[in-house]
Amino acid sequence: HVIRKVYKEPVTRMAFSDNNEYLLVICQNQADLIDLREPMPGVRIMLGEYSVIESIAVSIDGSYCALGDRDSVIFLWSRGNPQTLVPLRGHVGSITSLDFSSDGLTLASAGDKTVKLWNVATQQEMLTLYDAQNDTNYVRFAPNDKALLATTLDEHRIIWNTLPSNEIDRMIEATRSANSEDDT
Repeated sequence: HVIRKVYKEPVTRMAFSDNNEYLLVICQNQADLIDLREPMPGVRIMLGEYSVIESIAVSIDGSYCALGDRDSVIFLWSRGNPQTLVPLRGHVGSITSLDFSSDGLTLASAGDKTVKLWNVATQQEMLTLYDAQNDTNYVRFAPNDKALLATTLDEHRIIWNTLPSNEIDRMIEATRSANSEDDT
């Protein structure tokens, strides 16, 4: 089926989930989460008139969207609580890149001169991985979450290997454990 949506204002950002089933579209002060498997128009997320969104990400199952703004705040949206945008604060500059782990439990953010990991369930910062000399502009989990890539504006490329002895893997495992305890 073909989904056709017309926007009166310019679309400024778009992102697909890793499985290509969800599309997140930013236009003016709203975001649309579109389930590409359904003919329905999707979910509209109102951002407020003062948010200037610089980066976006959608979890693989469309349960979460992350929106990074120019004023150092990440807004986390959950399908389970669609009327609320939870602000995540910890950066001091523009949020330039966001990515969810493949299980959707961890959010990586790049901005100012840092890369941070966030626990999606608790909405808490877990770890600051990198404090660069220049602004970080990109962060991405490998498809199997065994590595995390970041780049900086001065063209440095940083890759963290997330083998079991690595701090990132322990943090992700702790998040999974905490989430499985919450489910019981």
